[in-house]
Amino acid sequence: MANSGMWSVFLTLSASVFALTATSDSIYGECDNSKNTFNCSGVGLTEIPSGDHIPSYMETLDLSNNHISNINFTGYPMVGNALTLLNLSNNQIYKIKRDAFDHFTNLVTLDLSKNLIFGPDLEERMFNYLKMLKYLNMERNPIRHIKKDTFTFYELPSIKILDLSHCEIGELEAGSLDLPPLEHLDLSWNKIGSFKEDSFRMLVSLKTLDMSHNRIRVLDEIPHMPELVSWILENNGMEKVQIRDDIINNADNLQKLYLRNNDIERFNAESFPLDELDELKVIDLTNNKLKCDCKMRWILTDDYDLKEKSYTFICEDPSNLRNKNLLEMAPEDLKCGSSLSRTLFIVLVSVVGALILITVTFFTVRRCRRRMRERRAARGDTLGNYTAVYTRDQDDAVISMSDRNNLIANDSGTEFDV
Repeated sequence: MANSGMWSVFLTLSASVFALTATSDSIYGECDNSKNTFNCSGVGLTEIPSGDHIPSYMETLDLSNNHISNINFTGYPMVGNALTLLNLSNNQIYKIKRDAFDHFTNLVTLDLSKNLIFGPDLEERMFNYLKMLKYLNMERNPIRHIKKDTFTFYELPSIKILDLSHCEIGELEAGSLDLPPLEHLDLSWNKIGSFKEDSFRMLVSLKTLDMSHNRIRVLDEIPHMPELVSWILENNGMEKVQIRDDIINNADNLQKLYLRNNDIERFNAESFPLDELDELKVIDLTNNKLKCDCKMRWILTDDYDLKEKSYTFICEDPSNLRNKNLLEMAPEDLKCGSSLSRTLFIVLVSVVGALILITVTFFTVRRCRRRMRERRAARGDTLGNYTAVYTRDQDDAVISMSDRNNLIANDSGTEFDV
């Protein structure tokens, strides 16, 4: 009986293992194994398949759009040597172990976008063996904060493109992006309000920097980026720009500066190096709040050589100049006059002020008169107790006046002949 019981348990376990194997085999059977690509995208995987299921000659492994939560590559030494592209996007990965990618020494592209990776959980040296990696995509992860030494040149000596867009990043620590080989950095759609110079201290090869859709209100410093060609700063709610000297000193190779869809109302000669750098061909302030009035006349009257430039300074105010380029106007077009709304406001305030003054004056005078009457009454001064009687008797006219308070001094009495 005991032997039969053990045999039943063995049969049950064997059946379970067989069922799991059959299920796994059925899932892997849905994968597209063609040429040098092993495509298991969207087949319902909950874990990474072992190396036994993937031919060693595969160069592309696509595990995107599944339900994988942990990165655990086992039995991959042979596969890892050939693999150049690994796609783990749109899964449920929340943590990456330090040795997760140790086998992929020839990996060129790694896509970890649309997962649940949290910045403080990113361990140091987890990319330590990815010496050939050029493109790292971490878009749409709740990274939020990047620690020091997360991305370093001794781990990623070949990196060219890093995508950290839509990652809720609010802060970059100093030394968090020490990547001298990096050429293209995407930090768009984050929550960056300012950036420390040390956060970009080693981006000496950077050519494109996208910081659009962040929260940079004031731009008054630029880190050392000597090879930067294109800088995108659209949709930041930016109100002030003061970077003329920093561009000349730290980014003198800049060619295109995009500041569209911000809140800039005015700028001055210290905002941009308008004609100091031949390389700077494009400054785009389309869809800002630019006020084209007499305070902006300096750009037309000063001796700037902008013939070879493509600067777009589109006016928003006044209404008669709206959607026109500031640089295409004559100095006399830029006027400082009160707008109609402001004029009406001033008139209204003046009228209300006058009414208040008249009302106050009226009640003040009325009160003073009342007090004077009260004081006179207290002294017995009636001021009005005078009676004048005019009579005419033939050729003589007689005026009689009562002077009860002796206000009229007249030795001959109170009758007057006329």
